[in-house]
Amino acid sequence: MTNVKRQAQIDKSRWLESEKRGYDISGTMNFCSVCEFQDTVCKECTIGYLEQKYNCTCATAYNKYYRR
Repeated sequence: MTNVKRQAQIDKSRWLESEKRGYDISGTMNFCSVCEFQDTVCKECTIGYLEQKYNCTCATAYNKYYRR
C-alpha cells in the first residue's frame, strides 16, 4: 500500500474513532509513539491535518512502528 493510500485510511479511521469517543485522538494512536511530531508529554500531534495529509506523516510513523 502506498503512503498516500495508507494516510487516507488512517485519516478515516482516526476521524471515525474521534467521533465515537467525542474528542480528537490525534497523537494517541499506537504508532504515534514513534512519530517525530508527537508531543510526548501531552500525547497530542504537534502538526495540523493538512501537513499530516500532504506529507503522509502518519503513514510514515505507521510503517516505522509496524516494521520494528
